Formats: sequence, C-alpha cells, structure tokens
Amino acid sequence: MTTTSVSSGISLIGGKQIVSMQLLQQSGIPFDRVILGDLAADYAKQLGLQVLAGSGSAGQLRGLLNAAGVGSTTYTTTSPALTSVTSANSFYNKVISAATAIHTTRYLPATAVVMHPNRWAWCLEALDTTTRPLIITEGSSLNAAGSSAGIVAQGSAGKIVLPVYLDANITVTTGAGSATNQDLVYVMRGPDLTLWESELAVESFDQTYADNAAVLFRCMAYSACIPDRYAGSVNLISGTGLVPPVL
Repeated sequence: MTTTSVSSGISLIGGKQIVSMQLLQQSGIPFDRVILGDLAADYAKQLGLQVLAGSGSAGQLRGLLNAAGVGSTTYTTTSPALTSVTSANSFYNKVISAATAIHTTRYLPATAVVMHPNRWAWCLEALDTTTRPLIITEGSSLNAAGSSAGIVAQGSAGKIVLPVYLDANITVTTGAGSATNQDLVYVMRGPDLTLWESELAVESFDQTYADNAAVLFRCMAYSACIPDRYAGSVNLISGTGLVPPVL
C-alpha cells in the first residue's frame, strides 16, 4: 500500500452592502430581503467560479481546471457539429472520448458533462438531414443523439451520453494566441470530487453605522474543495471546435 495525502485550504467568500435607513424604512417593499437575496445569489456565483477554475492560492479554492491529474481531450475542427459522419468534427464523439479516458484511467464510469448554456443551446438547435432536432424532449422515441429537459439556464438540462449540467460561470475565453474565444466542457466522475460548505451567514449590523443612519448587510460562508483525490476523475474538452456557437 502506498499512502499520501491531499488537502484544501479554507476559502472565505463574502459580500456586503451598506443601505441607508431612509431607504429601508420608507421603501414599499421589504428591501432588506432584496439586498440579502442578491448577496446570497452572488455568493453562489463566486463559489461556482472557484470550484470550476480556482487557483488554489491567494485564498481561492483549487478548482477543477487546476486539479492535479486532470485529463484533456482536444476538439480541433473548423466545422464543429453535434454529430457528423466524420468523427473528428463531432462534438458527440469528443464527449465519448473524454468519458472513455476517465473509464480507462479511473476504472469507474464518468457521471456528468458540465457545459456553458451557450454550448447546450448550440446542441439543442442541431438538426438532422430532414430538419429534425438531434436533441429531443425527454420521452420521445426518435433516434436522437441526446435528450433535453427543456430550456434551462443552469443545473440539470438533459443528456448527451451522460447527464448534462449547465453553468454560465464556465469560461468562454480560452484558446491559443489571439483566438481566446473558446469555451470548455467538463466531463467528470462526480463522486470523486468533494466540496464542503459552512452554513451561509446572512446578517445585518446597524450599530457601527448609526451615526450615518445606515445598515450594513453581510453574506459570507467558508468552503473547502478537493477535486483531485483520484487522478483522471476530470477530463476537459477544449479546442477550436468550441468557438462561439452561432445561435
């Protein structure tokens, strides 16, 4: 038996907003809920950014993009397509290739594909030679490349070989040289990736700001992430085939 250890720093993610008492007391709506709701939503966005691409330094989590042993699948083509008679042009083929790389390295199956909503929209609009959609609504009996749960902005969206999840935090500015206009697609084995979060502390403070007739609203939580306990649990699809889709 060979032993070693993996670890994660603890990241503090928080936001604040100072609001005047006049606004809070005279507003016709519960404005504190508006502010705290927005702060909580932005916390979730910032945590998502770090889980995907955190550097692991300067207080950031170590994200999937910087995980040790992360695999790569290159999608290089000038004619990207969801499916194609030429496998090199087929995004479908690259998803299978990335999943297979995990299978043969980790010896267990990949469980998810995570992509930008623009990439999923590009998949949804793909048609066959008789103008039928290649991604169909779940439950249809057509011979399809995948299935869709409908138009969604984030979270579970459907299936292409594996369950598909959307995240608008995924970068769309990768690429070589001046062509930094490509997005990334993450294929992964979810059970191998660990994220810990504390309870989200949503609080208000008025004492310190009393002389200014204001209230400080604060939202914060601690988190830690280990994305690389097992080598090969994550495989990134990248390349010229992932230039901005024309929608």
